[in-house]
Amino acid sequence: MTYFSRFSVIFLMSLCWFGLLQGCTAPSEAIKPIAQQNQQNIQALNKNISTLLTLYQPLLAAAGDALMYQSLAKTEQEMIAVVGSPFLSPPTEEETWQVLFERASNTAVGNRDKYIERYRFVRSAYDVNATTDLERLKYREGWIYQTVIDANFTPQRVHDILKALSTLRQNAGNDDANYYTQVELQLSPYDPSLQLKRQAIKGAEVIVNGLKQELMGELTTAGIHGQAFLTLGDSKIDATITTSSLVGELNNDQLMSVLDTVSSKYLQHPTVKAAAVEFLTGKLASLIEKL
Repeated sequence: MTYFSRFSVIFLMSLCWFGLLQGCTAPSEAIKPIAQQNQQNIQALNKNISTLLTLYQPLLAAAGDALMYQSLAKTEQEMIAVVGSPFLSPPTEEETWQVLFERASNTAVGNRDKYIERYRFVRSAYDVNATTDLERLKYREGWIYQTVIDANFTPQRVHDILKALSTLRQNAGNDDANYYTQVELQLSPYDPSLQLKRQAIKGAEVIVNGLKQELMGELTTAGIHGQAFLTLGDSKIDATITTSSLVGELNNDQLMSVLDTVSSKYLQHPTVKAAAVEFLTGKLASLIEKL
């Protein structure tokens, strides 16, 4: 039951209870237990407010930018390690992805990041048409996944992309924001992991905005019911308890429960929903590794 419906039920119960008891009990005494229950509901509502504060909304955009900048740089670095510098000649027709990944695996970076193993995982899944595995590998392997499933995504095409990125860097000056926007436009169509991260950032914004809407509705309901209780009886609500709950700590289970509820309401795609929640809780990288 949502906080909204909980408030509604408590309010209706209070009216019924008051009608039964008013003949033999003073109004303020009859309403006092209901007002106390209402205060508990307001405290529960304030857990949502604490959740919103916990998400550090002012830092959301900056965190998203940092995630994308790092991811874009990593994709470019991997492409250079496999295809070669944009200042050198592009790979020849005989230098297939298989050949290039095997060659790159002999370098320190290629061996550490397991280029050839990652390529073979995707190739194997593609060859047997393992749809579930391909969906998982799409987000985990990013541009390497694209080298298998897109015949037009050739080593020569990647070399052209790297040359375009080099030109962008030379012309960017101090405008980092515009530079990274252009880099994302160049790389994102060929890297599903970048697409997922961008969707996660946008999804996180949807969740936070949805949480705001939920809070506004709940606050309105709480205000109406609280005023009704104060009108019916002279019970006093301890405002200090309610206020203190705003700065109380929210444990991880409560945080995840609220985020799961709100994200399920405002986001449809299960992978994007999970990624958005993980981004908000600082665990997106671990989620992608587990895919």
